[in-house]
Amino acid sequence: MLSLVTSLNAIFAWCTRGLYMATEDGWLPERLAAKNRFGIPYIFLSLFFVVGITPILTGMSLAYVTILGNAVGIVFGLFPVVALYNLSNRKPDAYAKAPFKLPIWATKVLPVLAVAIYAFGMYLSRHFIGFGGFATLIIYAALVLAYAFWREPVVNAQMGMAKAL
Repeated sequence: MLSLVTSLNAIFAWCTRGLYMATEDGWLPERLAAKNRFGIPYIFLSLFFVVGITPILTGMSLAYVTILGNAVGIVFGLFPVVALYNLSNRKPDAYAKAPFKLPIWATKVLPVLAVAIYAFGMYLSRHFIGFGGFATLIIYAALVLAYAFWREPVVNAQMGMAKAL
C-alpha cells in the first residue's frame, strides 16, 4: 500500500504535464490548463483525482486497477508509435530536420512490431479484464481517435498561423 501511495503521488506530480502541453499545442481547450497560484494546472489534476478515486469507491481490486491502468496507458503509448510510422510521409520536413533519424524502413517495421507487442499483451490480459473492461477500453480508444481526427484540422491551422507570424 505504501508503494501504491508513493507511486500515485509521483504520478500526480507529472501526469498533468502532457495534457498541459497538449493544451499549448491546441489539442485541448485552454481553460482546462488553468493554473492556481502555485502554478499547478488544477483542473487536470482534479480530473486525475476523480479517475484515481473511482476504483477505490467502486471497490475494484488493486490488480484490476493496475491492468486497466496499463491498458489505458497503451492507448497513449500508441500515439508516438503511430506518429513515428507516419512521420516520413506526413511531415517529411520534420523527418529531414530530425537530429536523430531511423532509416525509413525502421520507421515502418518498428511501429508495427510495437503494435504487435501491445496487442499480445492485451490478448494475455483478456480473461482478467473481461468483456466489460475491453469494451470500455475500445470505446475509450475510439473516442480519443475520433477526437484527434476531429481536432487535427484546427491544430494544423493554428500551427500554420503561428509559423506565418
